[in-house]
Amino acid sequence: MLSIYLNQVVSQNDSNEARLRILQAAEDEFAAKGFDGARIDAIAKKAEVNKALIYYYFASKAVLLDTLFAGYFSELRALKNSIPFPESVRGLPDYSDRLVTAVFAFVKERLPILRIILIEELKDDPAIRRFIGQWKEEWDRSMAIFAQRKLAPAPGDDLAVHGFFLHDMAMIVFLLLNEKWSTAMGRDPRETEKLFQAGFRRMVIQSYRDRS
Repeated sequence: MLSIYLNQVVSQNDSNEARLRILQAAEDEFAAKGFDGARIDAIAKKAEVNKALIYYYFASKAVLLDTLFAGYFSELRALKNSIPFPESVRGLPDYSDRLVTAVFAFVKERLPILRIILIEELKDDPAIRRFIGQWKEEWDRSMAIFAQRKLAPAPGDDLAVHGFFLHDMAMIVFLLLNEKWSTAMGRDPRETEKLFQAGFRRMVIQSYRDRS
């Protein structure tokens, strides 16, 4: 599903729906074949445009993927902005509970593009925007808001390490592997997800509660 962000970009900056079709076709192609396997010819065919038009809007296949990356993080930022920040440290646990619920649903809907993002993160291609670099930008933005409200943790705190490896990456890896893991273990993926969500929510809330 093409992000709300990309739909807005097209509606605001380009009355021609061809660009939107190109982005949708690119997302489908990347999700099905990965970045290396995706072909501009296939994207053009799915979008019902010629290759020249694709290169008119996007200089390369890497720029296409980068645009999808930007859409993912922009939409994630909008989602986080829709959840009011707490006015005091005591409100952090409740805030984290609402945040976890919203982000979990968001990530679950966008697994195809996330899979590509993570695969490309393991490569050394400077043409592709880095997932970790984007994550750091979002982290710094959040920390600036926390600091402004006097909710930021003390210098040297381990919150960034926990936020990336124990929270965000744990959620993404779970959603990517739940079906396969549950099948191998003879479990119902839906029940596995319920158990994971319960434990994950407790962990995140506790990490904020420790700072309350």
